[in-house]
Amino acid sequence: MTCLPNEYTLSILFKICSQINNHQSIEFAKKIFEQMLNKYQNNTIILNSALHMFMQYGEVLLAEKIFEQMNKDTISYGVMMSGKI
Repeated sequence: MTCLPNEYTLSILFKICSQINNHQSIEFAKKIFEQMLNKYQNNTIILNSALHMFMQYGEVLLAEKIFEQMNKDTISYGVMMSGKI
């Protein structure tokens, strides 16, 4: 059975990867983020989850790049300032 990702599974995936806190999980999440479908590239919820994960891992430059390109909400600003949702 194949389960295609959607906005919920991607958001949960990034949240779980941020909690696992090891090199293998961040590399996996980066790969998933790079392969994410174009229709999710503007989804604020998914991008906030990815921002949180990247900030947790100290990937500030990557998080800043995402932040600059996304439609921001108050959560986005909070994530960038504190690194947490």
